[in-house]
Amino acid sequence: WSIVDAKGGSLVLEFTDGALRAHDNSQVAVMTNDPDYVWHLRNLNNYAALSTAWPVASYAVETDLSPNSAVPSAVGHGFNLIGMPGDYSPPSRFVK
Repeated sequence: WSIVDAKGGSLVLEFTDGALRAHDNSQVAVMTNDPDYVWHLRNLNNYAALSTAWPVASYAVETDLSPNSAVPSAVGHGFNLIGMPGDYSPPSRFVK
């Protein structure tokens, strides 16, 4: 269950391993069903590098292919969101 107060505080209540657990959900403010809430929080680590900013080439791994190109390079907007979940599964909904 998800409980939200008038000031925006959020709490998730769930039964895991036969015990009632309460999680402060004020920072994430998202809840979905199975798997458990802690699994979803850990799964967010897989998306920590996603950004809405324009992609920039990484000079740390750049290889010069003279006369006028370097690989890899940012080829367009949107490639920085590769890996963003797009289906309707609980993990995808939580991340979105």
